[in-house]
Amino acid sequence: MKNLELNVLVAVAFTMILNAVPSACFAKDAKDPVSSKPTAPANVTGTYVTGTGDLANRLRVSQLKNGHIWFFLNAYHTFHDSTGESSANMGSAQGNIPLKGSTALWKAPDGPGKLALTFSNKKCTIKQEGSDADCSFGHNVNASGSYTKISSRVIPLKRKVN
Repeated sequence: MKNLELNVLVAVAFTMILNAVPSACFAKDAKDPVSSKPTAPANVTGTYVTGTGDLANRLRVSQLKNGHIWFFLNAYHTFHDSTGESSANMGSAQGNIPLKGSTALWKAPDGPGKLALTFSNKKCTIKQEGSDADCSFGHNVNASGSYTKISSRVIPLKRKVN
């Protein structure tokens, strides 16, 4: 019984010590403190896809020098119509949005829909908030998913000429 009490006492003391020591002390060095915030890869520019074939959801991103990204997303919902033919509904989103840490948030211009784009090493996870209509997408189109980076090529920005 005394061994159990001693082990509990040691565990409590160790926990108190760990809680009192700043987390930066556990970093590899003083210049690299431990951070709980995820950070984006150095460059998120490129093309990302989820799915296969011609109707795979495709995300194109250009990282801008001002801390923003420009993105263009095509998302699809494929199905067979009443005659058995393959068909698809489509949704698209685009914008110039700030990249904060590893995440960029987009709000639909014509509805309450939102997309959260979170970048990590050669991946982008998109979480859609709201329905297809909230995001101005076609019927049953949902952009949520894990997109894999297939190219790091810079995507040219097409600007309207006034």
